[in-house]
Amino acid sequence: GSDVCIDCAAGFWSSDVGQINSSACIGCVLGKYHPSSGQTKDQCISCELGRFQQSEASTSCVHCPQGKYAHILEQWNCSKCEVGRYHNELERTNCTSCELGRYQREAGIVSCHICPPGKFAEMTERIHCEHCYRGQYHNDTERADCTQCAAGLFQPSRGSESCQECASGQYTNTLGTINCTQCQTGRYQSVLGTTSCFACSPGLYQELRQMSSCLKCGVGRFVEVYGAEACTDCVSGKWSNIVGQANSSSCIGCAAGKYSLTPRQNSSDVCIECRSGKWSSVAAAANITTCIACVRGRYLANRGESSNGCLACDA
Repeated sequence: GSDVCIDCAAGFWSSDVGQINSSACIGCVLGKYHPSSGQTKDQCISCELGRFQQSEASTSCVHCPQGKYAHILEQWNCSKCEVGRYHNELERTNCTSCELGRYQREAGIVSCHICPPGKFAEMTERIHCEHCYRGQYHNDTERADCTQCAAGLFQPSRGSESCQECASGQYTNTLGTINCTQCQTGRYQSVLGTTSCFACSPGLYQELRQMSSCLKCGVGRFVEVYGAEACTDCVSGKWSNIVGQANSSSCIGCAAGKYSLTPRQNSSDVCIECRSGKWSSVAAAANITTCIACVRGRYLANRGESSNGCLACDA
């Protein structure tokens, strides 16, 4: 027989005496280890935080790899970093939350993804990015918020990288709008991306909404105010042959001895002469009654007389 006893190997122990083979040595259980041989009792050491051991009778523990951790002792396996968390180091006891503007939808990952343009993550540990809301945008990566569209711009869609200019005939004077406002009647806007509409000037009008320009008043018409929806007719007895007139004085009255029954006329040709035997000193007359007949025994041979030039009849 041998006069030398053999130690149980590292990772094993035995408290019995007189054993004749190595099968009497008991291995350290999962999650434990011992680096020394010849152990006479169970003095196996628990795997430290951030380490694990999934084999029995081990002499050491293994570092948890990137993307995994062990937050309690005596682990025989490491846990994966949860979704929304990560780490890229060995022997970790916990994982790091994905930062603002980043996300991670998978477990056991060593890094987080960056939110792309048009999306954001306003909290940590996000598993996905949110789309920028309507009326907002951004064209950067890794954003925790989005930017409101400036006045004159709008965005009707989610997840946008830019805002759109209001079209001609439209405007917006507030931040973060999802659509533009139409210019009202009497107003216009010819420029893209603006914050207001302009009132039509005197002599001009606009009867429709969302227009890029105003219209000139036609002949026989005028308008004296800003922001007009329609023009005013020259009254009966007056006329005008010029477009875009801005005041009533542009309407020219029929001369004395004449009259006109119809408004909105564009020529002196519409003025009707008082017939023979009648006269009128009234300018811009709008009624035939302004023509005064010669008294009995007197006459006028010509039409359109502007004064009482009635002659006595021959005896």
